[in-house]
Amino acid sequence: MGGDLGYQGIQDDLPDHSLIIPFKKSKLQPLTDEQKLLNQEFARGRIIVENTICQFKHFRVLAERFRHDVDKYDNAFRSVLAIVNPRIQKRGAAAAA
Repeated sequence: MGGDLGYQGIQDDLPDHSLIIPFKKSKLQPLTDEQKLLNQEFARGRIIVENTICQFKHFRVLAERFRHDVDKYDNAFRSVLAIVNPRIQKRGAAAAA
């Protein structure tokens, strides 16, 4: 599982879980070139996650309170997922090329 620097310290609360967060520089300890590259790779993955969440919020599935029957939420979410998923996969294929 990956998170941003907002999850810093969660390893102490959940020692059984594996969490990846970017490296953080300090005044006395700048980042090495390897740490910078790892942070860039991590950011590339986070961009996909953030764009996916943005797409869901565009359709207001996750952005607003769901005011219908709870039984209909799964169908609504899956319908939006069927629209969003191919868009994200298409972007990933274009970026890899």
